Amino acid sequence: MPALRSAPVRLVALAVTLALGSHAFAKATLQGSLSLSEGWTDNVLSAPDKPVAGDPAKEGDALWDIRPGLTLTTGTPRAIQRVAYLFSTELYLNHSEADAYTNRLEWNGLFQPNARTTLLLDAAATEGRLSTFNLLTPSAVNQVQATPVDSPTVFDASIQQELSYELTAKFRLIQSLALLSVVPISGGILPATVQVTPIIGIERDWKRDALALTYHIDYTYFSEVDTTITAADGTKKITPLTPVEDQIINTLLVKWRHDLGRQFSSELAAGVTEAIRPSTATGEIWQPAGMAAIHYSHPNAQFGLTYQRRIQPNLFVAQTFLVDQVDFSGGVPLGLRSHLIFSASAGYQYDQVLDVNNGKIGGTVHVILADATLAWIPRPELQVFFRYQLFDQISGNDRDLFLQPSLMRNIFQIGLTATFPGEPAVRVPGHLADRVDRTDQLGIPPEHTPAPKY
Repeated sequence: MPALRSAPVRLVALAVTLALGSHAFAKATLQGSLSLSEGWTDNVLSAPDKPVAGDPAKEGDALWDIRPGLTLTTGTPRAIQRVAYLFSTELYLNHSEADAYTNRLEWNGLFQPNARTTLLLDAAATEGRLSTFNLLTPSAVNQVQATPVDSPTVFDASIQQELSYELTAKFRLIQSLALLSVVPISGGILPATVQVTPIIGIERDWKRDALALTYHIDYTYFSEVDTTITAADGTKKITPLTPVEDQIINTLLVKWRHDLGRQFSSELAAGVTEAIRPSTATGEIWQPAGMAAIHYSHPNAQFGLTYQRRIQPNLFVAQTFLVDQVDFSGGVPLGLRSHLIFSASAGYQYDQVLDVNNGKIGGTVHVILADATLAWIPRPELQVFFRYQLFDQISGNDRDLFLQPSLMRNIFQIGLTATFPGEPAVRVPGHLADRVDRTDQLGIPPEHTPAPKY
């Protein structure tokens, strides 16, 4: 048994060694890209719907977005990797104070050191104004979540890992780890936050079905936030605005997956989740947790519809919510010869604020995100696109200082992206397979052969 428990650890170390120690890449492509777009937004300063004293007014403005980038993709028989850097500049016609500059560095890789093991690694760091982050994410994979109205400048870093290890022909170990951190740089009043989320589980596979038991533990730390108070005599004093806080969220889920034919698959999960403040062992909150999803996977089109209920910290607003969420995302070509591709995501999130200090559930926030892109791609090197994005945040009580205020923003963009060379050496998947038979999993292409086109 000790050898069995230590095997996944040794295999992870082996995969990383193979990736970092291999110099004779079977494939390598360095791509340069430049994206130019112009557009318009009806809320350039991310102003709340019901401003109070000191808040900016809601105003529209024209914008220009300039994004140069570099992407390196490499492949060996056991590892494919991608490193990308993107610099984004947003310039506004009448509101230069809203101009934003964003730097983003990404690395992700798929590693298969042997027939039993699949490992995904992902790391990213972003520095910039928070209101620009949604536009850096493609329409098909954007995520809905509450956002502060003052759009602070932050440094956001993440490291994520997923491991699938075949214990036997029927049993599989599933494990993941996520490390997230948000550090405010300027604007707004946010604490520095750190979140660590390990997940461990075991899954039994059949021909078209899989049953798993997973345990999630989520630890989140919020730093103290200080403010400066000026006295009547003009002296200034630094006073704590919010104290240091931490919390642990434990979740136990039973998950069932089923393949519905060759393209469709489904997923159901049910369990229980608990939130508690570990430093004082107070504020215990128990809630049911679960999810239901249906996925469609085809070489030319993919989409997914998901419902989730969970307790989730939001590092960008420094609050924890009991979340009920519905998401749709996907992409499909509009005809085989039109060179038109439509991709979109839409989500609704009902957030209830958790007071882990007192074990209570407080006010509510509704969040709606709709994001769609229509792209014409006559050649792999050129893309012309039109994009629309709606973000609508509806507060349950705009007078409650502990709730995120109501905020609505529409953005329209039209532009083009040039990439050379047009095709990467390989394509690195963003997640492990949804299907039980894993036919939807992007794997490692054979050495010295052209990468498959998806």
